[in-house]
Amino acid sequence: MQNWQTKLKINQSLTTEPIHIKRRIFQGDALSPLWFYRALNPLSDLINHSKLGFKLNNEQSSTISHLMYMDDIKLFASNASDLFNLADITQQFSTDINMQFDKCKILSVKKGKLVHNSYALNTGETIEPMNEVSTYSTDSTETDEN
Repeated sequence: MQNWQTKLKINQSLTTEPIHIKRRIFQGDALSPLWFYRALNPLSDLINHSKLGFKLNNEQSSTISHLMYMDDIKLFASNASDLFNLADITQQFSTDINMQFDKCKILSVKKGKLVHNSYALNTGETIEPMNEVSTYSTDSTETDEN
């Protein structure tokens, strides 16, 4: 990625100097969301093959392990150990493709009560628990409500 670059062309006559892409997906390009999705699809495969997740009590004995939408991922597990294993899989994949976590939180519920777990990733980063008054929004903001 350190050698990635692009040029902007306006009306077939004016072209900019090379713009070096240092990190993230280039904003404004119509193909960027598709490329981002394709880059993350193997992560979904890794998580599915782990056989971890939250088992739903339905006729099909379905399991949900994750939901992905663009650059947002939610991990689901039946217990803290499985959740941490899913976080490790996600972190290792992210490291392999040189992607960084932006914002992470854990919400654990045991027997209907919130449990305040934090988790240290292999990178040394700690995923902190969400608290009772925090809300999570997909626009990468967290607010405290009074």
